[in-house]
Amino acid sequence: MNTLGYQLLSLKRVKDAIAVFTQNTVDFPNAFNTWDSLAEAYMISGDKLSAIKYYKKSLELNADNTNAVQKLKELG
Repeated sequence: MNTLGYQLLSLKRVKDAIAVFTQNTVDFPNAFNTWDSLAEAYMISGDKLSAIKYYKKSLELNADNTNAVQKLKELG
Protein backbone atom coordinates (compact mmCIF):
# COMPACT_ATOMS: atom_id res chain seq x y z
CA MET A 1 0.00 0.00 0.00
CA ASN A 2 2.79 2.41 0.85
CA THR A 3 4.36 1.85 -2.57
CA LEU A 4 1.08 2.75 -4.25
CA GLY A 5 0.78 5.87 -2.10
CA TYR A 6 4.26 7.01 -3.05
CA GLN A 7 3.58 6.31 -6.73
CA LEU A 8 0.54 8.56 -6.48
CA LEU A 9 2.65 11.26 -4.79
CA SER A 10 5.17 11.06 -7.62
CA LEU A 11 2.30 11.64 -10.06
CA LYS A 12 1.20 14.71 -8.03
CA ARG A 13 -2.04 12.94 -7.05
CA VAL A 14 -1.69 14.03 -3.45
CA LYS A 15 -5.35 13.65 -2.46
CA ASP A 16 -5.38 10.09 -3.78
CA ALA A 17 -2.13 9.34 -1.96
CA ILE A 18 -3.63 10.67 1.28
CA ALA A 19 -6.62 8.37 0.80
CA VAL A 20 -4.34 5.35 0.29
CA PHE A 21 -2.13 6.23 3.26
CA THR A 22 -5.21 6.82 5.43
CA GLN A 23 -6.54 3.38 4.57
CA ASN A 24 -3.12 1.95 5.37
CA THR A 25 -3.30 3.44 8.88
CA VAL A 26 -6.72 1.81 9.32
CA ASP A 27 -5.37 -1.55 8.15
CA PHE A 28 -2.11 -1.27 10.14
CA PRO A 29 -2.78 1.13 13.04
CA ASN A 30 0.25 0.02 15.05
CA ALA A 31 2.78 0.41 12.24
CA PHE A 32 4.70 3.65 12.72
CA ASN A 33 5.65 3.83 9.05
CA THR A 34 2.03 4.09 7.90
CA TRP A 35 1.57 7.21 10.03
CA ASP A 36 4.92 8.60 8.86
CA SER A 37 3.86 8.23 5.23
CA LEU A 38 0.48 9.83 5.87
CA ALA A 39 2.22 12.74 7.59
CA GLU A 40 4.53 13.18 4.61
CA ALA A 41 1.61 13.34 2.22
CA TYR A 42 -0.09 15.96 4.36
CA MET A 43 3.16 17.93 4.52
CA ILE A 44 3.37 17.86 0.71
CA SER A 45 -0.26 18.98 0.49
CA GLY A 46 0.52 21.99 2.68
CA ASP A 47 -1.56 20.81 5.65
CA LYS A 48 1.05 21.48 8.31
CA LEU A 49 -1.21 20.75 11.29
CA SER A 50 -2.15 17.29 10.03
CA ALA A 51 1.47 16.54 9.14
CA ILE A 52 2.56 17.42 12.68
CA LYS A 53 -0.26 15.37 14.19
CA TYR A 54 0.65 12.25 12.23
CA TYR A 55 4.42 12.59 12.65
CA LYS A 56 3.75 12.75 16.40
CA LYS A 57 1.58 9.62 16.14
CA SER A 58 4.41 7.88 14.30
CA LEU A 59 6.81 8.85 17.09
CA GLU A 60 4.42 7.51 19.73
CA LEU A 61 4.65 4.13 18.02
CA ASN A 62 8.41 4.29 17.43
CA ALA A 63 10.44 6.77 19.44
CA ASP A 64 13.49 5.93 17.29
CA ASN A 65 11.86 7.28 14.11
CA THR A 66 14.52 9.83 13.20
CA ASN A 67 12.64 10.87 10.05
CA ALA A 68 9.66 12.02 12.12
CA VAL A 69 11.94 13.89 14.52
CA GLN A 70 13.61 15.68 11.59
CA LYS A 71 10.35 16.52 9.86
CA LEU A 72 8.82 17.89 13.06
CA LYS A 73 11.83 20.18 13.41
CA GLU A 74 11.34 21.35 9.83
CA LEU A 75 7.65 21.97 10.46
CA GLY A 76 8.43 24.02 13.54
